[in-house]
Amino acid sequence: MNEQRLATIETPLLTIPACQGDLVVKSWRETAVSLQGDGVSVEQSAPGALRITAAGDLYLAVPKQARLALGTIGGSLTIKHVSGGITIDAAAGPVTLGNVDAVTITRAGQEVHGDNINGPFVLEEAGGPVTLRSLRAAQIPRALADVTLQFANGHVSLGQVDGRLDVRTVNGDVTVQQAQGQVILANLGGRVQVTAGQALWLVGGLAAGAHRLAAEDVYVYWPADAPLNLTARGALIEHNLPLEDEATALDADQTILTGRIEEGQVDLFIQAGQRAALKAITGEPPQFTPAEFQFAPPVSENAAGTVDAATAVRAVLAEIAAELPPEAVAQLAALGWEERLVTAVSAAPVPAATPAEASTVAEAATAAEAATAADEQRHILQLLKDGLLSVEQAQLLLDAL
Repeated sequence: MNEQRLATIETPLLTIPACQGDLVVKSWRETAVSLQGDGVSVEQSAPGALRITAAGDLYLAVPKQARLALGTIGGSLTIKHVSGGITIDAAAGPVTLGNVDAVTITRAGQEVHGDNINGPFVLEEAGGPVTLRSLRAAQIPRALADVTLQFANGHVSLGQVDGRLDVRTVNGDVTVQQAQGQVILANLGGRVQVTAGQALWLVGGLAAGAHRLAAEDVYVYWPADAPLNLTARGALIEHNLPLEDEATALDADQTILTGRIEEGQVDLFIQAGQRAALKAITGEPPQFTPAEFQFAPPVSENAAGTVDAATAVRAVLAEIAAELPPEAVAQLAALGWEERLVTAVSAAPVPAATPAEASTVAEAATAAEAATAADEQRHILQLLKDGLLSVEQAQLLLDAL
């Protein structure tokens, strides 16, 4: 492999319209450009301007402040320790960036990996997974696979993400127009506006301002003492947060939950297609599973020391809802199953004693009748839970009781 060395300036512009093989660019201390490769053509119109093409692989050593204008790269691309601006039209192979400044890529065909990107990062279209760590800011209008971003000092703006999205430790705003896969957001310091097609997970408190999360299912791990003004909508809303001024309302087939924690300017708006669940952060690391958000409502007792019927019914229904498909939960919510069952059970006569303890035949008969009805209700709900009855069939049977 032949080597050429060309004297240049500290900030040369290297234009590479095409490299058919792999391209590796690294900096060195010389005020010169070293080229190694086969089928290399070089034009130097001025000390600070070089035009290079390569029919095969190309290896360059350049001054640290060199600027790179790359056209089509047929193989893999590696650029490290170059602080001048970098533009790339198309990279067919994997792209690796390390300790670079501003980067703009029109299209990357395969995976992109970057560490220590000290200027704005723009990737118009990513054909493979994108993993960026320790960066200033990122803008990716279209990503066809997974995207992982960690430790960003500036804003993160994403358009369409077809794969899984994982964004953690960002000081600036985070905006995602549409993520098709699962989304994980953690330790965010700016405003958050994210729309996802599947499950969305948020970990930690948020900065002052308005934040909006929309997904099929939204799960939030929230510090119990962090300020929050919450508005959540969904077919099923559950939480164990210490909310003040808590209120629940129904709008068509959706539940609306509002409440707050302390006084502050953190406004969180959640729109869940099916379920929204929020829990207080504990010392355990989040597992990102729906099982962590199964809440059993406390069972209260009335003045006589017996379990309140409405509370007991809601506790059973909450357990069943956690195991039903989301579409079944939405259908049941639309039918108002919880309120109808609570009303029916609360209106039923409460026996003064069990059949064994009744002092008269009438008391025993009343107690036995109530116990039978309760058993039948539990049996119907169990059949629904096991998938042996449809929602409509279960509702008809419960109405008949």
